[in-house]
Amino acid sequence: MRIGIRLPNVGGLASGGAREFVWLAEEVERLGFDSVWLRDRLAVPMRERAGPGWRTDCHEPLALLAGIAARTSRIALGTIDLALPLRNPLFVAKAVSTLDCIARGRVILGVSAGASEAEFEALGVASRFASREDVTDEWIEICQELWRESDEPSRYDGRFADFQLVGAYPKPVQQPHPPIYVSVGYVSEGNVAAARRVARYGAGVLLAVDDPAELREAVGPLTVACEQAGRDLDEIEICVEVAVGRDSEPAIGERIAGIRDAG
Repeated sequence: MRIGIRLPNVGGLASGGAREFVWLAEEVERLGFDSVWLRDRLAVPMRERAGPGWRTDCHEPLALLAGIAARTSRIALGTIDLALPLRNPLFVAKAVSTLDCIARGRVILGVSAGASEAEFEALGVASRFASREDVTDEWIEICQELWRESDEPSRYDGRFADFQLVGAYPKPVQQPHPPIYVSVGYVSEGNVAAARRVARYGAGVLLAVDDPAELREAVGPLTVACEQAGRDLDEIEICVEVAVGRDSEPAIGERIAGIRDAG
């Protein structure tokens, strides 16, 4: 089991400032942890009730990780839920490749299908909201195409995007590409698209479940999706976000041990 730290770049604690998060990441590395992780939030519409308040600091994760990459040398640098449909896929591929070059191969790209409908509207991509699951899959494929080493330029002919003869250099340090982790949140029988995305593209899965019994239950749909895709779930790293809150140190340790025992 490896343990990383999520930095609070989104929400009330984010007001400390970007430079403080770089310092915190340096401390995380010094203390021997495995990784640091950041959440994604590009816009907070004023009329949106869920999530952080509209005046809350939300530091963009790829930019902040670039600063962290320049000041660290060992820890992995991960996004938890980079909302792919909110961004241009060629930009995502270029930004992640650049980040992986700065980090010398330490990037983990955790992706999600997006945020609220209001955020899609605010960013001018409202038409993608209804098809956000399919857009996410296509954006992953475009990134993979742009990252691959080849004697030929990249091309893609899809439902939501197409391009011909595009160069995309430099390539990421990690080949064939940085590992893609799929943010699923709470896995359920109805969350079919996310489970299939894990099986199709995922080197890992990010779960918002920290109860060992719930974790065992969550693995069920993932196992089925992997079997249908011809993969073994053991090939996929399961990542669990443990909310420590005000728990005592022994209680946190007990919960982490239970998660470990659950697999």
